[in-house]
Amino acid sequence: MATNYIPSSDNNFSQWIANFAALITDDPNAYGLLPADAVIIQNSTDQFEAAFAAASNPATRTAPTVAAKDQARASAEFVARPYAMTVNANSGVSDMQRADLGLTIRKLVPTPVPIPTTAPALTLVMATPGVLHLDYRDAATPASKKKPYGTIGVELYAAVGLVPAVAPAAADYRLLATKSPVLVPFEPGDAGQVATFYARFITSGGASGISRRGPWSAQLVAVIT
Repeated sequence: MATNYIPSSDNNFSQWIANFAALITDDPNAYGLLPADAVIIQNSTDQFEAAFAAASNPATRTAPTVAAKDQARASAEFVARPYAMTVNANSGVSDMQRADLGLTIRKLVPTPVPIPTTAPALTLVMATPGVLHLDYRDAATPASKKKPYGTIGVELYAAVGLVPAVAPAAADYRLLATKSPVLVPFEPGDAGQVATFYARFITSGGASGISRRGPWSAQLVAVIT
């Protein structure tokens, strides 16, 4: 399924995801989903809408609220895409239902999405109070911003502590970064500690609707200000 059914602007995305969540919440069975799926979709949508409102209001628009909005949007997309793939692949869902959800109606058998074989290369762009600005590239083509074929971005994991983490297993999932550079917000109490980052490319799901992940990046260690 084409991936351009998700609007690029935040305003249009807000309308799209609200409609997507509302229709599935109203009748998840009509789309081959479960009530629990509708709850997951609605929760991620509500989190984005709240973050989007804070980042859009001049009184509350700051670097951390914008970063939080970007993270909430990436997370909402990350949640919605597999469900969109599942709905589109369901022969019991009509083209009219797909159109109502704002999905691209698939006419051809999609090309399988390969598992990423290269890792991201992470670099620190700058550090501002409470926010670390990171850049990621394909380690195989570091001079280009082009992502590996079939990938939508990188899953970013981070560990915060007095000393660097030694492996991805010690880090927690932070966000899905679809664009670079990416802003990573931290709590005020994290200031002065070190953040250890790991990342890996992730696909959009392919014909199966299951995202595939590539190898881990080398660690990036930065001080939180």
